[in-house]
Amino acid sequence: MVVDEIRNAVRLREAGQAREARERLEALWPTVSRGGDPFAVCFLAHSLADLQDDLREQLRWHLVALEAADEITDERAAEQRVPGGRLGLYSLRLNLAEDYVRLGDDGRAAAHYRAGRDFVPFLGEESYGSGIRDGFDAYAAAHPDHLS
Repeated sequence: MVVDEIRNAVRLREAGQAREARERLEALWPTVSRGGDPFAVCFLAHSLADLQDDLREQLRWHLVALEAADEITDERAAEQRVPGGRLGLYSLRLNLAEDYVRLGDDGRAAAHYRAGRDFVPFLGEESYGSGIRDGFDAYAAAHPDHLS
């Protein structure tokens, strides 16, 4: 299953083998992009974004992930045990806000932060949800002008 292959590549990244993880994910992209599974597209694109050295490429992959998230059904998110279900995927907005800040586009950064903040209540109380909430709190503290 391709989602398991993506998870294996993520484990490589977490083990400090970023180059190998990136190569595996890039090799999966042609299959995943044609495969008709928006969850796999979202997961792979988000995982590839985390491995980019170029900020514009990181942003591009996060945008691909967000677009795919819009197509994921509640059932598919539940099947994949996504924390917060389908709506929990919109924590991707925090990644986009951070990308835009680093690229100097505070207007788009603020818009993504505010849009993502609306989905925080859907995250669970487990470590993943807590980590995302902490990320939104840290972003707010660092960018108070983006709050409204």
